[in-house]
Amino acid sequence: MEKISLCCFISIFLLLLNVTLPFGTPKADAAQTGIGSRVEKISAGEQHSLALKSDGTVVAWGGNSKGETNVPDGLTGVMSIAAGTYFSLALKSDGTVVAWGNNDWGQTNVPAGLTGVVSISAGVYHSLALKSDGTVVAWGRNNDGQSNVPGGLTGVVSIAAGGQHSLALKSDGTVVAWGYNSFGQTNVPGGLTDVVSIAAGYYHSMALKSDGTVVAWGQNASGQTNVPGGLSGVMSISARGFHSLALKSDGTVVAWGHNNFGQANVPAGLTGVVSIAGGVYHSLALKSDGTVVAWGYNDWGQTTVPAGLASPVKGSRIAGGTNHSLALKSDGTVVAWGDNNYGQTNVPVGLTGVVSIAGRGSHSLALKSDGTIVAWGYNGYGQTTVPNGLNGVVSIAGGGNHSLALKSDGTVAAWGYNGYGQTTVSGLTGVVSIAAGGFHSLALKSDGTVVAWGYNGYGQTTVPGGLTEVVSIAAGDYHSLALKSDGTVVAWGDNNYGQTTVPVGLTGVVSIAAGDYHSLALKSDGTVVAWGDNGEGQTTVPGNDNLNGLALQEGSFDKSFSPSVTSYTYSYIGSSVSSVNVTAELADTTYAGLYVNNQPQESDSAATVSISGDTTVIPVRVEPYFKPAKTYTITVLRDSTPPVISFGTNGNASWSQSASTAVTVTDAESGVDASSLQYAWTQSTATPSTGWTSFTSGGTLSKNGVDGDWYLHIRAQDGAGNTANAVSNRFRLRAASTGSTSTGSHSYVPDMKPVIDLNGGSPEPTVDVFNRSIVNEADLVKTIESKVAEAKEVNATMDFADTQGHWAEKTIDIFVQLNLINGYKDGTFRPNNPITRAEFAAFLNRAFNIQGGSHTSVVLKDIGDSWAKDEIENLVAAGVINGYTDGTFKPNQTITREEMVVMLSRIVNLNNLEKDTTKGNFNDLNGAYAVEEIHAAAQASIVSGKGDGRFDPKSNATRAEALQIILNVLKLNPQVKTLLDSLS
Repeated sequence: MEKISLCCFISIFLLLLNVTLPFGTPKADAAQTGIGSRVEKISAGEQHSLALKSDGTVVAWGGNSKGETNVPDGLTGVMSIAAGTYFSLALKSDGTVVAWGNNDWGQTNVPAGLTGVVSISAGVYHSLALKSDGTVVAWGRNNDGQSNVPGGLTGVVSIAAGGQHSLALKSDGTVVAWGYNSFGQTNVPGGLTDVVSIAAGYYHSMALKSDGTVVAWGQNASGQTNVPGGLSGVMSISARGFHSLALKSDGTVVAWGHNNFGQANVPAGLTGVVSIAGGVYHSLALKSDGTVVAWGYNDWGQTTVPAGLASPVKGSRIAGGTNHSLALKSDGTVVAWGDNNYGQTNVPVGLTGVVSIAGRGSHSLALKSDGTIVAWGYNGYGQTTVPNGLNGVVSIAGGGNHSLALKSDGTVAAWGYNGYGQTTVSGLTGVVSIAAGGFHSLALKSDGTVVAWGYNGYGQTTVPGGLTEVVSIAAGDYHSLALKSDGTVVAWGDNNYGQTTVPVGLTGVVSIAAGDYHSLALKSDGTVVAWGDNGEGQTTVPGNDNLNGLALQEGSFDKSFSPSVTSYTYSYIGSSVSSVNVTAELADTTYAGLYVNNQPQESDSAATVSISGDTTVIPVRVEPYFKPAKTYTITVLRDSTPPVISFGTNGNASWSQSASTAVTVTDAESGVDASSLQYAWTQSTATPSTGWTSFTSGGTLSKNGVDGDWYLHIRAQDGAGNTANAVSNRFRLRAASTGSTSTGSHSYVPDMKPVIDLNGGSPEPTVDVFNRSIVNEADLVKTIESKVAEAKEVNATMDFADTQGHWAEKTIDIFVQLNLINGYKDGTFRPNNPITRAEFAAFLNRAFNIQGGSHTSVVLKDIGDSWAKDEIENLVAAGVINGYTDGTFKPNQTITREEMVVMLSRIVNLNNLEKDTTKGNFNDLNGAYAVEEIHAAAQASIVSGKGDGRFDPKSNATRAEALQIILNVLKLNPQVKTLLDSLS
């Protein structure tokens, strides 16, 4: 025989999970794309939904009260799924079944040793499996005989599990039913034949006939068996609960029956549907554009379709002639290309509703949903002259110059060239699949065996001995292929080009196809394996998974784009940026789809992607129609950290004629914006609004010739827009002088007072620590000196029963020795008890000798009976407290940590204190009214936090905390600190 050249193509493969069966199951089967790979099947249970991805893994969502969405870890190689009531089934490519979820009735106890399974169905409490030999296995609840498979039942090609009953469709187009029958759901209507699909609800049954009409029987309380008048052109049916669904060849959905939750309210305008699935109270539809539409009951999230379950329009079936190609789209239309010498690529105008295609030689075939055949192209041997009256067809095949059709009754029709007997079919029944070669024909029977006839010059019709458990067949010009239920491939016939040399280790196959002199296999992970003649590139899978370009509107990547480089990083996005714009350009816009962040996107158009956190990874996926996907990633790094400002010399405690420090600003992420660097010298820690001057990082900034305390302020910004502000510690400046005459231009002289020298030395000047209108610092030093001397003389001690080992034990002891506290009559101090506002006012008066002032306009109306009335009024007169806006002080209310800081900030000159600006960065001050006072007090080491960056401003202060903070303030005066430290 002369070798016939092939056009160089491989079209998209449908993942034919029911490849042995000419009839569909009641579950919805369709190509989809989820996150990372295509979704091939969907199934709806009572409160949950399932999706099967092309990589053989399962996604589940919705209710999970019985573990029905807990997909077993490591479950792969799945080729079909079924969702029951609170449980799930998965059929693996090796013909075994995995089950999980509710097992109250043993419905997930898969029978030991069950293999060779080609289809599954899940009911309410029972499970069904169809084996490759056409027999049925059932397990689970059997109270009504729903798991009692009728004896001798064979030749089954489809199954459906209902509420408490079961259905089986035989290869002759008849239906067998068993189980619960109170509503007549197992009373198959007399004379029902030519059935091509079945479905079972809770208490009703449905059958789709080859003429596109629907028959229903059983319970009708909700109208679920009232098939709408005139309903025709149906290509798929589904039932689960108490409603029914039908998918028409025009891509629309019809629903009827129970509608309490809107499950029968088909969304307005829903078109382009290619698959349906009915749950108990919800419905699903898969559109030809790859999107899933769900409606009905959603209390368990069963109609909340997971984000990313959208896909490009994919081909659903392919076929090839000698030099032309056919593709069936998921919308039921046909595309053809290649050699057209005989019109074989002239698809008839208006051809729709196609469910299958076939081609070989120079002619083409299309099977419509009504069971009729349309043929075109070369007709020299009558191969496109479809026999008159031929209907009820469920499968077609095209040979070199002949054609085959499989009818719903399991018989085969053949026409065209018969020089080798390839169209002579005699007594052949129980057929579930057909294939046509160059001059030979193949038939797969329901028992998993293969029959071959026609030309045998290369052994192509000599079926290997013992070949069983076959689930799919394919025929080349002079060779034959068989796919077994364990996912392996057997080949025989002509091997001149290696077309029957199956690659070693090839497993997990779910679909096969044969060219003239080459062979193809589709694996469960969506990859294609090809072998045999490659003279025209026919074993080189076409298509392009590359991008031509990838860009981010916000800036450049870390490396230049190259199609072979799949990982890119952008540094950095500012802290306020919430989205970025990605533009990707496909290398092949004809046969590939583009997904940005798992959402469909037009090539070379900008997609806006939300970002959050410090790192966002954006997948950009190329989905070729014919090849595995390739994913590029863009990692967007967010710079939320401001620049770091460092002072070479951070202040000086002693007087100096000049201040000088090197200032360095660094940023390890987006870098420092050099134009943003500014400094200002002021005599306050408050950020100035004017007086800013630019500088260069690393430069030295100086101040001289002006007396007083000075602070250096720095502000900076990084490339991402993060700003930083810093202020130095105090620089103490005293201008150079001659004698007693100041030479400076400023008249500022800090408040000075003599320092008490306990050792009799000469006093030296110091700046006031306290507000002189409230605390006479000299008098305070004398008072503390007197109390310390007295304490040392009398050796005053008091051992409280509850302070030993306490963190504030030494602090409490100091105040005891100073005779400022006494404790309670029971010998306790209760250091962890909250301190009231009255108690804190009394402590302040005793510790600081508060001087009453002229603030007499404030009158507090609730202190008349307070034991601390005099102390409170003294603090009011001094301006330390003002009370609440309602004119009260609430003396018996506990004081908060924030309120303590406010009172102390009115006693202390916070601006005169040396500060450590690294302190006080608390993370819980939102809502606090004294943020500035808390920061300043922390930087002056008056207060500290509670760990984990918290200050806890609104929490009640304890007696021990109050004493510690007062002690910290007292020790701000160096003389007082020396005196207090002398107490042992």
